[in-house]
Amino acid sequence: MEHQTDIANETAERPRALYECQRYFSYPQAAAYTGLSVATLRRRVKESELAVLRHGGRILIERSALDDLLHSNQDVNNSIGEEDHDKK
Repeated sequence: MEHQTDIANETAERPRALYECQRYFSYPQAAAYTGLSVATLRRRVKESELAVLRHGGRILIERSALDDLLHSNQDVNNSIGEEDHDKK
């Protein structure tokens, strides 16, 4: 368990630009790349909002799926902001 924590801490410290050439991510790497928590990513997978690949015993998340998730969140946040603006 301690080893997993070390990996999570190490990946959280890496700048997002280092991941740009990486195609698949573990949960800690995906969290560092997106700025979302591992728990949020797991919840999105459970709710079928984020697709994963299972390879051996590992779960991998494709970068394009993460980018799509981030863009869909931005669209939702922008529309919420527009609704608030329209109420004023």
